[in-house]
Amino acid sequence: MKPKFEVNQRVWVSVRNTVEQSKPYVTEHIITRIEKGGIYARPVNHLHERRFQTQTLTNKHKNSKYEFKLWASVEGFWNAVEEEGMYSGKS
Repeated sequence: MKPKFEVNQRVWVSVRNTVEQSKPYVTEHIITRIEKGGIYARPVNHLHERRFQTQTLTNKHKNSKYEFKLWASVEGFWNAVEEEGMYSGKS
C-alpha cells in the first residue's frame, strides 16, 4: 500500500548510486506541492525542489548515476535496507 502524502508533510529522501555500491543515507525533506503526475519536495534547509514520479516515488535523470526515492518515514527506509538489501548490490 502506498503512503498518502500531503503538502507541508515532512518526508525522507534516499539517494542511491546506481553505478557503484554506496552506503545508505536519507535526508529530511518537506513536500511543497502535489500534482497528478508528481510529488515535489525540497530539503528542509534549501529551496531547490525535486520532482518524484507518483507511481514509483523516484527521481532519476537519464544522465545521472543517482536515483532519489521518497519515503513517508525514516523507519520505512531502514526497514527496506534491512529486508531488501537495497544497498548491498542485491537490487
